[in-house]
Amino acid sequence: MKRKTNSQIEAMDAIDKFIGNRFRVRRTLLAISQLEMADLMHVSFQQIQKYERGSNRIAGSRIWQISRILNIPVTYFFDGIETYLEANGYDNVVEYAKDCFFDGCDSYHIMQQPYDKQVTLRELVDSFVQIKNPSLADGVLNLIKQLSEIDSKPLQKKTRKQPTKRTKKTI
Repeated sequence: MKRKTNSQIEAMDAIDKFIGNRFRVRRTLLAISQLEMADLMHVSFQQIQKYERGSNRIAGSRIWQISRILNIPVTYFFDGIETYLEANGYDNVVEYAKDCFFDGCDSYHIMQQPYDKQVTLRELVDSFVQIKNPSLADGVLNLIKQLSEIDSKPLQKKTRKQPTKRTKKTI
């Protein structure tokens, strides 16, 4: 993985500020005070202030909790983030984010798959890396490749051959 540059670190901080701002906007729209929000989340109101300013990052579990309290989808916190980053000169953050995942991951569009398939893919990868025997791992990989080739071919209807009529031979 590539090392983060200063501009990428700044971009990550900008993301934290963006998410914090979205949190503050929704909270104020619902007329929930920082103190009330803190009580609902079991944190101090100072922590709420830090989240909203973006000086403290909000963990995924907290984002989920906040989304439930504020009755919004988790995606609310990220809606429009790429436009915001580009408008503020952080064009390279998307490229940096791609570098954070293993090579080729993006080509499979894992996150665009239905959730149950994402879980299956994770289980597949987790199980595959547990295989100690390299020959066996190669065999499993080849099997998966063959199965995907078979599955990607269109199904052809099998047609029954018409029986041929037998005629008597004349001698």
